[in-house]
Amino acid sequence: MGAQFGAVLMVTFLATPALAAGVLPFSGAFGNAGGCHFFNTGDVPGDDFAVLTPDTFSSYGTGCDFDALLSLDKGVATVSAICQSEGEAGAEKSTVEIIDHGTDGYSIRFDAQDEFGPYLACPPGDLALPSGTVQL
Repeated sequence: MGAQFGAVLMVTFLATPALAAGVLPFSGAFGNAGGCHFFNTGDVPGDDFAVLTPDTFSSYGTGCDFDALLSLDKGVATVSAICQSEGEAGAEKSTVEIIDHGTDGYSIRFDAQDEFGPYLACPPGDLALPSGTVQL
């Protein structure tokens, strides 16, 4: 079940164009080491990854697609999101806050609960294709 859920998160994350104008007012990706590895290579490094982009948040147990920026006030962006968590039946609409910590990166807070992060900017990297993959 965990691998299947991870595959759903990966498809959701990779289906979102990384270079398109995003919901959040930043570019690139922010994450922990595993999340940045996932962002740059597409490989899920295990269960310790988290990555935030202008349109998504992905981790081992949670995946969110951001719909719209609801407000931006004093470094806190409030967005509407469709999120799915491992063990939950289906996706649900949520309100998510992205908190700007300046040079310490960004963190995320779900439905005014615990804050996760902060996550630092991911270093740039090339999207590695698995061997045997044909790129058109």
